[in-house]
Amino acid sequence: MGLYMKKHTLLIIGLLGIIGVVKAATNTIDEIRDYGLRFNSYSVTEPERTSLFLDNYEPYAFKDELKVEFDLLIRPETLFGHVLTACTDAGKYVYQSVAVEGNKYYPTLVIEEQLHELASEIKLNEWHKVSITFQKKNNTIIADYDGKASKITYPLESVKTLQLFFGRRQDVVGEIVPIDLRDVKIEKDGKPFRHWKLKQHDPDICYDELAHAPATVINPHWLLDEHQEWNTVFTATGKDLLGATFDPKSSIFYLISRNGIQAFNPQNEQESALPVKGGYPAMEAISYFSFDTLSNEIVSYNLAKQTISSYSFDTNTWSATENNSEKQPAHINHSRIYCEEDSSFYMFGGYGFYRFHNDLYRLKPSVGKLEQLKYTPAIPPRTFAAAGIVGKTLYVFGGRGNESGRQEVRAHGYADLYVIDLNTGTSRKVWTLSEEIASNMSMSGNMYYSQEDSAFYAAIFAYDQRIVKVSLKDSTCTMISGAINNRVDCLENDMQICFSPATQRVFAVIAKTLRDKSRGIYIYSINLPLLSQSEIRQTAEPEKTGSSVGRGGYLAVAMVMLVLLAGAVLFYYRKKRSGSMRMPVDADGLTIKNDVSTDKNAVAEAVLMKKEERTPEKGETFRLEYKATKTFDREKSAISLLGSFNVWDKEGKNITSKFTPRLKKLLIVLILYGQKNKQGILIKKLDELLWGDKNDSSVRNNRNVSLSELRVLICEIGTIEVINDGGFLRIELGDDVFCDYITACKLINDFRESKEGQTEEMIPVILEVLLYGTLLPNTVIDWLDGFKADYSTLVIDLLNDLLIREEEMKNYKLASSIADVMFLHDSLSEEALHAKCRYLCMVGKKSLAKKIYDRFAKDYREILGEEYKSSFQSLIN
Repeated sequence: MGLYMKKHTLLIIGLLGIIGVVKAATNTIDEIRDYGLRFNSYSVTEPERTSLFLDNYEPYAFKDELKVEFDLLIRPETLFGHVLTACTDAGKYVYQSVAVEGNKYYPTLVIEEQLHELASEIKLNEWHKVSITFQKKNNTIIADYDGKASKITYPLESVKTLQLFFGRRQDVVGEIVPIDLRDVKIEKDGKPFRHWKLKQHDPDICYDELAHAPATVINPHWLLDEHQEWNTVFTATGKDLLGATFDPKSSIFYLISRNGIQAFNPQNEQESALPVKGGYPAMEAISYFSFDTLSNEIVSYNLAKQTISSYSFDTNTWSATENNSEKQPAHINHSRIYCEEDSSFYMFGGYGFYRFHNDLYRLKPSVGKLEQLKYTPAIPPRTFAAAGIVGKTLYVFGGRGNESGRQEVRAHGYADLYVIDLNTGTSRKVWTLSEEIASNMSMSGNMYYSQEDSAFYAAIFAYDQRIVKVSLKDSTCTMISGAINNRVDCLENDMQICFSPATQRVFAVIAKTLRDKSRGIYIYSINLPLLSQSEIRQTAEPEKTGSSVGRGGYLAVAMVMLVLLAGAVLFYYRKKRSGSMRMPVDADGLTIKNDVSTDKNAVAEAVLMKKEERTPEKGETFRLEYKATKTFDREKSAISLLGSFNVWDKEGKNITSKFTPRLKKLLIVLILYGQKNKQGILIKKLDELLWGDKNDSSVRNNRNVSLSELRVLICEIGTIEVINDGGFLRIELGDDVFCDYITACKLINDFRESKEGQTEEMIPVILEVLLYGTLLPNTVIDWLDGFKADYSTLVIDLLNDLLIREEEMKNYKLASSIADVMFLHDSLSEEALHAKCRYLCMVGKKSLAKKIYDRFAKDYREILGEEYKSSFQSLIN
């Protein structure tokens, strides 16, 4: 196996037999019916089971009648325990439960150890309408189950209040029924009082539709999240496993091994075994299996030898009678896509035997033919590209390779889109995205076209494998799903995405060659339509309710603070100019757009944008007005760590894409530790940070290769040296090279050491650098957290001191400018808010000051879970 395979994993995405309509939600939230709260029950330990507390467990006072209504689905797991608990002010309990009689299950009410059966037998996996009404006047409890009412006499005339909750009580050991719950409604004395849809939500809280009252959840499993997050549905490992494929017509997976085939149906989770009575697959590599829906056969193929072998379900045999001795394929990571026009599979590119390929193949199962096709002009050789098809036009997007196709020549990423006319055999380039994102455009093996929004849907390696939308309208690539997050250690990794029309789900099938040479098959699912985090999250509770934020608010706070510690800036964006949004591009290839108004988890939606001129970040909440001076040039002989990672060479060309993730980390660690310690970083410490999982000989080899590559690359920037001195490594930048982080640290230090009269002229220069942003906000590495926190503390302390000083000197306009910069580094800075609002009022912009205050108070409440106590009037007086 070549070096390239050892460094990279294979991600091939396949939707076999159907052009999948895998698209971002054009449906409104109201049209989605698979929503609700799933209660964890016997499948988990007691502390992990689910509880739902209405109105923060506050009791409901009522005069004559209290009614609770809800939709209920009972899952076919262990069925025993409580669904709903009602507790009177006298400490008496009424339980809505499930009773077992033989193999049948019935809804019941349990009142003071008396069991009352309700209605008829429960139908599992079906939604039921349930209501329980407490009537004081008649001393009656009416339990209605799908329109069948049961009346039970119970003394209610002295009851003043009732508490209601679903699932597990936190203070007692109890059993809960495995249920899905939605549309919980409460009526008081015949009038609607509450309605929790349990649809859009915050992490563990949902607000009702009538008064925005909270329902707090412990250990939630929101069904709507299954439109954004992946769920594991099947896992298998074994020495004989070869790979997997999917039949979209029957929605059945087939796991192929040398001696048999295992079928798995995700709809009922049933498994069955099929024998292999004879023959062999054409290739035993994990990415060389497809399913032909016309012949109803599994197809194995070998591109190098142009041979195929089909498995017949009638004879339980492979068509090839000779075993293929070729163990290492020549087209690893090749793209593959099915064409309905001619009922053929098309394969493109791949890597093998130290070569990147740009070959095009057609596999026609109906005639048992696999052939190489000619086309001109040739597309640059590549692997990790995504292939899509519209009619008889093949699209190829992204990937990694080089013009020569040889591994000896440095590989780089591609962010371009090509088309091949399959009728004429001609190709052309359609467009190219910016070079900054090319390094991160290792794609899935295919993509599928949605005519409705003129876009392809594929998957990208970045951010742990997610679905992305490649728009043909505006040449952007938008991340629209959560991460699959399969991080099982392996030698090889293959993934295909399959669409199931019957279940309206997308499945991800990941096949891995593990370290012990066994294979693992991992199947995940996500529901359609795909939703973004902002579509799932519920608008925060309005001020008018006065209700407490509840436990969910504090969980959101904790998550947001972790993001802040990692250096993420939540409340700024690039100002619109000429009708387009300008966004910073990180070397990871993604621009991050935070929807802070609706996403309390501060989960970023990533969008890949066309290359545009960089502009300073603008404060979304506080309208950054400060105009920075232009002292430094960040677009020539420059290394930028503030705002995002970018590198520019001596000619002013952005060469960020040339820095692989490994070289990027190496450059960052040398700069950061060099600024921290004049000696630099201990080589032993460097090895631990970057190659801690490798043995000594491998570490030395990796370090030497990486340092050699880095030294060659940084020569393009300017005068930079990497010096090995007494067991330490350090980096030294010449006067012709600008690094914003190093400059910022030096300016702050110089300012602190300067005399009072010498500092005034330094302030505009300092603000210019601090305006670039926080330290590497889009780069997430564990050992970076300390550096980010230290830099934030250094900056915020300085800005606070500057603000106090300028206000004491009555330089209110400069104080306002300092406040603008402070908001980039501390979005909840009360000192900055005071200065900004006071200055705006002084210059006659009181209404703008009030808007800024209102937005600050809203953000303060959403993040910290409490009201901002200072009034607007107290700020401006």
